[in-house]
Amino acid sequence: MEKLREGISETEEDLKLFKTAIVDLGYPPHEDMDIGIVRAIAQAYREDKVSLLDNIDEFMCEYYNSELISDISNQWEKNVMLKKRLPILRNIIMSHNQGMYYVSIPAALSQLEGVLINAFSIKGKVNGDVLNILLKELLMQNEVEKIYNFDIEPTNTIKSMF
Repeated sequence: MEKLREGISETEEDLKLFKTAIVDLGYPPHEDMDIGIVRAIAQAYREDKVSLLDNIDEFMCEYYNSELISDISNQWEKNVMLKKRLPILRNIIMSHNQGMYYVSIPAALSQLEGVLINAFSIKGKVNGDVLNILLKELLMQNEVEKIYNFDIEPTNTIKSMF
């Protein structure tokens, strides 16, 4: 039982370090990433940040291969909130799989912004500061935030801003 307790404690510590490391390396934590990979990234970050920094981009390109991206795309197809955005999202996936990142990434970011705006039923123009507040508020309500809690302070009533 003691070994099990130690293993759980080490895993919790690795998860905490992973979320810090992955964001520090410029990536969002992925909720479905295998715990073995999470722990390996945390360990590499603990032992040799420079080497991890040199290799993380290559790893992420291999990890987010066309098969995983196709799986993510299939999840999008089932999401009612994305129904109107599916034609654009499909093109984003196609361009991304063809290595057209200068096209796919900005297009994906603009769609993310649109999803945020729709999720909060906001009408009219919204600037980057408001988008950041909306994203933080959404993370506070999301199951992912329970796993990757960054101790974000809840915002005051967002609706009062509009």
